Amino acid sequence: MLNRLDEILIFENLTTEDIREIVRLQLAEVVARAKLLGMKLDYTDSLVAKIAEDGWSKLYGAREIRRIITQNIENLVSDELLRCRCDCLTLDVKNGEYCAVQAVAAAALPDLSAQETEI
Repeated sequence: MLNRLDEILIFENLTTEDIREIVRLQLAEVVARAKLLGMKLDYTDSLVAKIAEDGWSKLYGAREIRRIITQNIENLVSDELLRCRCDCLTLDVKNGEYCAVQAVAAAALPDLSAQETEI
């Protein structure tokens, strides 16, 4: 007998937290790849929420998350890396747009502990 139905699988809709967890897993891959290049990436919860909102649809589910991360986040990180050659970025959302904020690495800050200050 061909095309026999053995089981019935019931899929439940993804919750908002499920979608955000998918986004975090996808971003973890980007963070890991950046780390291999010597770059430290952080991201905010507002970024996760924005990607989850943009990447989920009732018709297609969470399929667009990967594309959004590639087109918006990975391209943004690449542009920032080429533009300022920084090694530490925080990914965020400002005015509804994806953005990267350059963080100052601790090694780049002057050591003020050894200097005396006069009052």
